[in-house]
Amino acid sequence: MIDKFEKALLAEGKSVLTIQAYINDIRQFFNWLKDSLGFESDSITETDVREFRQYLNLQKKLKPTSINRLQI
Repeated sequence: MIDKFEKALLAEGKSVLTIQAYINDIRQFFNWLKDSLGFESDSITETDVREFRQYLNLQKKLKPTSINRLQI
């Protein structure tokens, strides 16, 4: 799934650094999701995304501007 996304970004002409940042964001989310659920899931809900954003704010102490930069 991530490979397809990366190829689509390349096709859109995104820079290599932008693509790396996007892929890093997605991997960070999937790692958090796996840790939170206790297993890997292909199903992502709006609640998962909301909880991840809360985790970044409350646990990682990221500012809203940093959280909003994420492509999640």
